[in-house]
Amino acid sequence: MTASHAHPPADDDPRLLRVWEWPHAPLRTPAAAVEEFGEELRALVERMWVTMYHARGVGLAAPQVAAPLRLFVMDCSPREEAPPRVCVNPVIVERGEEVLSTEGCLSFPGLTVEVPRAASVTLRAQDARGEVFEVALGGLEAICAQHELDHLDGLGFVDRLGPLERRATLREYLRGLEALAGEGQADLGEVIALTRAALGEGLGEGLGEGLGEGLGEG
Repeated sequence: MTASHAHPPADDDPRLLRVWEWPHAPLRTPAAAVEEFGEELRALVERMWVTMYHARGVGLAAPQVAAPLRLFVMDCSPREEAPPRVCVNPVIVERGEEVLSTEGCLSFPGLTVEVPRAASVTLRAQDARGEVFEVALGGLEAICAQHELDHLDGLGFVDRLGPLERRATLREYLRGLEALAGEGQADLGEVIALTRAALGEGLGEGLGEGLGEGLGEG
């Protein structure tokens, strides 16, 4: 998810990771549980923080940086009072009533989508050292946690839409990518080609089929 941080890291920070755009394979592959809680994991977490702040996001999931692990970081403090959180092997154990949430995503540059989410959740997870915690989340934190959990399951927020709306949204996404590329803002040739192929193959249809209320719950 996206936001605005006052002092993002420099563009040449060596800890920066690439944030992959949909429909690259890392974003469509369910992540594996984290089993080792050592320096390698903590180094990844640090690089994810740097990458998220540089991209002006409030959340970042490991699959977005091509790390196939059930891990996300989030910091919603630019919009509401909340501490930074590292969530490893997270599951939602309780959900509140459903609301509509307007969201952006670092892996869908330029796209904003309105999707159904629970207004509050109780999240159980581990921190970067493997300690288990449980926390009740509301507001943006609850929305962000659900958004990042979708990434861990190989899903994007477009997969929360119905088939017709999903396909129309992906066409809008493609037009936005083409506009950004035309303005020279980014090298998006590969993702544009993949998105065109995905639409041609019907990947924009039916991705959300079978999404149940228990997704991401433990």
